[in-house]
Amino acid sequence: MNILNIQALRISSEAGVDLVSRVDLELSAGARLGILGESGSGKSLTALAITRLLPPALYSSGSINLRGTELLNVSEKEMCKIRGSKIAIVFQDPLTSLDPLMKIGKQLSLPLSRYQGVKRSGLRVAVEAALNEVKITDPKRVAHSYPHEISGGERQRVALAMALACQPEILIADEITTSLDVSIAAEVLELLDLLVRTRNMSLIFISHDIATVSQVADDAIVMQAGVIVERGTIAELIRNPQDPYTKKLVRSALNLETVLLNIAQGTPHDFL
Repeated sequence: MNILNIQALRISSEAGVDLVSRVDLELSAGARLGILGESGSGKSLTALAITRLLPPALYSSGSINLRGTELLNVSEKEMCKIRGSKIAIVFQDPLTSLDPLMKIGKQLSLPLSRYQGVKRSGLRVAVEAALNEVKITDPKRVAHSYPHEISGGERQRVALAMALACQPEILIADEITTSLDVSIAAEVLELLDLLVRTRNMSLIFISHDIATVSQVADDAIVMQAGVIVERGTIAELIRNPQDPYTKKLVRSALNLETVLLNIAQGTPHDFL
């Protein structure tokens, strides 16, 4: 059963220039979809359109339907209820979404209180439990820290914890490992795979690297200049890419030999 249907999505500027056009995609419950493309391909704009977070100078049209609700038609008040509780998004740099003047524990307590109904007396325990779930090694220290006082890997885990606190049906992860060291990125991807499985969420994972996408997604669409140029399973796209742009992404992929070996052995999501 599809929980998200996007048809003929178009994102344009005030001058009428199309930045994204003719995007169609479907996402079923528990599915994992990758969106692949280089900078400027339109993949992040598509994610922002789904969550209605596009900059004011950009406009979206078409259809984004979440379980029968047309997201492009609902009020901002109603969208605020959907954003987080139904669809949550984690960005590349959590410093852009974390409040630099508020300690982590306080920030995390807000969604726990709002979306899970945790009472004030239970927030400290709930915050530490949420940080434990995302494999923070010292949850008490992190809870009492400001965002700039913890590492990039810890900040990304905190961002995941805050998204999960909303108990979303769909999690959008936008280039969440790009700014991390290779070893930390591998840990975050392994954690993401675990969280999606244990919580039975649907996942939209955005990246420029097909090998990275292959670690957490089953299917993918490839975007270039705002248009979908190819779609298929990860194995199909790697083994037999059809579009020249997809072929370019495959040639430039990291750890591609390892990915192909694991696909051949039938072990998806365990490529590092």
